[in-house]
Amino acid sequence: MTDKLIEILAETLEADASQLPADLDFHTHPRWDSLAALTLMTAVEDEYGVVLSDQHLRSAASISALAVLIRSLKSA
Repeated sequence: MTDKLIEILAETLEADASQLPADLDFHTHPRWDSLAALTLMTAVEDEYGVVLSDQHLRSAASISALAVLIRSLKSA
């Protein structure tokens, strides 16, 4: 799941996936903004069938943490 999230985030941020390590705090990326957040939330919903709230997204400190959160939401 982490690799797919990296691909989604790379597309969202128009960045090279190889430059986005799993421990990256994506909130600090220069291209991260409110539009990127909405795009990521929509892409996650489309790919994994879970709805992320603003609170969920803010609480995920890294791509890996986002993967854990999505797994948790899917199993709930």
